Amino acid sequence: LTAQTCRPPPPARRPARLAVSSAICYAICEIKISTHPWLRRLYRTANVQYRTIGGPLFGSPATAVAGYDFVGVAERFDDSLVVLQLLLGVPASDALYLPSKVADGRTHDFRGVLLAVHPPLADEEPAVWQYVRGAYRQHNRLDVELHANASQQLDRHIRELGQAFERRSREFRALLRVAQRECGPQVRAQAAGAPPLPPGRGTQRWAGCLYHDAGCGSDCLDRFRL
Repeated sequence: LTAQTCRPPPPARRPARLAVSSAICYAICEIKISTHPWLRRLYRTANVQYRTIGGPLFGSPATAVAGYDFVGVAERFDDSLVVLQLLLGVPASDALYLPSKVADGRTHDFRGVLLAVHPPLADEEPAVWQYVRGAYRQHNRLDVELHANASQQLDRHIRELGQAFERRSREFRALLRVAQRECGPQVRAQAAGAPPLPPGRGTQRWAGCLYHDAGCGSDCLDRFRL
């Protein structure tokens, strides 16, 4: 969050996971090409998160993260939401969510595209994991630093919040388990049964979602509002 806007930046995500996930989604789910050609997408990926967060305006990953009061971390999503609740002074029920775009080989997105399972990096072809573990890190050095700085900022918030974070974390996770257990099945059923769209027919808006296949189950989750 910044003084100029109440819109938070997207959560930082480990750059290699983000790039491989994106490459698999666009190259395998949609274009149906083999593993080696989609490796070219990794070559074209360069510090996407750093540029998205406005890094060039700040001058470095550290100053970019410091320019926001809060930057979430995708791999620590629930911890990030707990910190954000406390910083904004909102109840735990305001941050409930249902997983979306789960790459399990059964879920479709709002375009009717089946989301392929993402294999572990260690199971990829040598050309992929050798690049991701080597030259990719240097090629995306700014994103790697951004993720590290966002993680450090999150750790600092947690230390400063102390027991308040611990209490809210227990409350939020308990409420989230109940909400996802009660509201999740209806969204998963819709995702699993979404028919592929004919070519050129655009997208479909799912019932009960705020936008396409995002923010789904809000009506059900609203029942848990305190």
